Amino acid sequence: MCGIIGFSGKKNTKKLNQGLEIIEHRGRDERVALHVDSFNLGMNRLSIQDLTKGYYPFKFKSKYLVFNGEIYNYPQLKKQLVRQGVNLKTNCDAEIILPLYEHYGTQGGKFLHNLC
Repeated sequence: MCGIIGFSGKKNTKKLNQGLEIIEHRGRDERVALHVDSFNLGMNRLSIQDLTKGYYPFKFKSKYLVFNGEIYNYPQLKKQLVRQGVNLKTNCDAEIILPLYEHYGTQGGKFLHNLC
């Protein structure tokens, strides 16, 4: 299970790295630290589905994402997004979250209903 940390405020690499060290046991495959605007975001990643490193945090337009979970219908959702012209670069299920949110917002249920 991945470990995720985030806090608002000025860039504080020391505090972010200290937090990531505390939750190091939650992910052994990759460590990510990022500061955007007034937010610090970090993740210790445990790779399960896509073992490729270097994609987290995912960025789509002006939004960033770290994610811990699994999207079981990821292949169907990815196919639908690609048909709509979305350029996806990985085989990681988390990559589809931001494009889905961008295209459907909080009305994503309509999109999912249309797949059934």
